[in-house]
Amino acid sequence: MKNLRIASIDIGSNSILLLITEFNSITQELEVISNYYRTPRLSEGVINTHKINDQKIDVLLQIMTEFKEISERYNCDLILTTGTYVFRMADNAQDIINLVKDKIGIKIEIITGVQEAYLSFIGSAFSEDCQSSKLIIDIGGGSTELIVGNDSEGIKYRKSNNIGVVTLYDKFITSYPPSQSIISEIKEEIISVFNPIIKLLPKFDSIIAVAGTPTTLACIKLNIKYFEEKLIDGIILTKLDIQEIISFISLMNKESIFENYGEVVKGREDLLLSGCLILLVLLEMVNNNSITVSTKGLRYGTVLNRLVEMGYKISAIK
Repeated sequence: MKNLRIASIDIGSNSILLLITEFNSITQELEVISNYYRTPRLSEGVINTHKINDQKIDVLLQIMTEFKEISERYNCDLILTTGTYVFRMADNAQDIINLVKDKIGIKIEIITGVQEAYLSFIGSAFSEDCQSSKLIIDIGGGSTELIVGNDSEGIKYRKSNNIGVVTLYDKFITSYPPSQSIISEIKEEIISVFNPIIKLLPKFDSIIAVAGTPTTLACIKLNIKYFEEKLIDGIILTKLDIQEIISFISLMNKESIFENYGEVVKGREDLLLSGCLILLVLLEMVNNNSITVSTKGLRYGTVLNRLVEMGYKISAIK
């Protein structure tokens, strides 16, 4: 059998990500060919209107057209597309799914919060030590997933929480930079959401953080202004690292954040603070001092899950 090329599109509340992979059925290795990132912030205003607005729908169609063309250029056999929190919340989600299917020929699958947590886990924890238990923190635009498990025993706990970088921004931040009192309110909100959940978490040995917040922080720590996956994956972020970045960006306007940190913050200049606060508060609540950054997550998990469903075993991701 020829190698199988799979494209995986993750449509999130803030970002839309495309992963191109190739699976070798002989060696059972999954090779990463390329990644593409766009930040249209589809969920802007959804918390109030419960709809994705027409302008954002147009941008979604443009990005999906572009991503389909890229997938076809790589001769992908499958295009797997998942929609997460923003589609779960928007009243017009099904209309948008039908529109994308009719105009572009791509079917978007809306996944539940539990499915999102599972796919994020298998995507981000695949190459880690299979015996130790990991806490996966996946901070999205509209939701944050907490998952505990290991490869040998599977998932012990998973929970999707309706709090993310866009929802916090829309709820609390009316001007930028926000005041210290607003920052305190955001932290109180994060604590109130996660306080009953933290008590239920099984024991874990380490923490892995996925999605745009930790990868952007890793770039800032390394002082690189363009996203380079191979440099970022596996970087350790300490609580002190996060606190120092918060102390800088909490005093900057959006333009200054972009000027200081470059392309890695584009599209999330005003959202980075919310993500930092979620990550910092969670570290404080679980009494841990560091996390490992993973550049993988949901879009990788979607590919791995489909390969398993097709009867394959995956020996490695390279």
